[in-house]
Amino acid sequence: DGGLTLLVPYILSLHSWWKKHTGGDSVNKAPIRLMLTGALESKNVIRKLVEDFRIPCEIHEPDISGAKVDSLEHYKTYSSKSSVSKESKMKTEHWLKMGELIKEQSRGQAKCIFVTLPYPVVGIENRLYMSWLDKISDTGTPVVFIRGNDENVLTFYLE
Repeated sequence: DGGLTLLVPYILSLHSWWKKHTGGDSVNKAPIRLMLTGALESKNVIRKLVEDFRIPCEIHEPDISGAKVDSLEHYKTYSSKSSVSKESKMKTEHWLKMGELIKEQSRGQAKCIFVTLPYPVVGIENRLYMSWLDKISDTGTPVVFIRGNDENVLTFYLE
């Protein structure tokens, strides 16, 4: 999304209302907690951007492989096919783990959660895709899904 998922909460955190309601003024607490998952190269690029732009945030790298997962049986009911493909099962398991991590990492602390919207995948049924979004947003805290158009919104040039 070109940094949009990071830029939107940062801009919101600058507003006095947001600071008042999230504890962003406190010295020990950054108003934004950034959770990085994915390839190491991508994580390093994001870390560098956060550092270059001096965005005050806590960076966490949770281990997605260790996350507990609800039974996939419940999520098979969202598929109209009699059997769920291996790819579909793997992707569903991945997003179930992400939903659990988001819920675990934000429990009782987050005032609002911003998530990069997963891209719909060809071959995954619409109902199953919507079940992923349901699981990710099942936190008890407002969730904002952001999907950019792959245009960089954070660009850093040195001359």
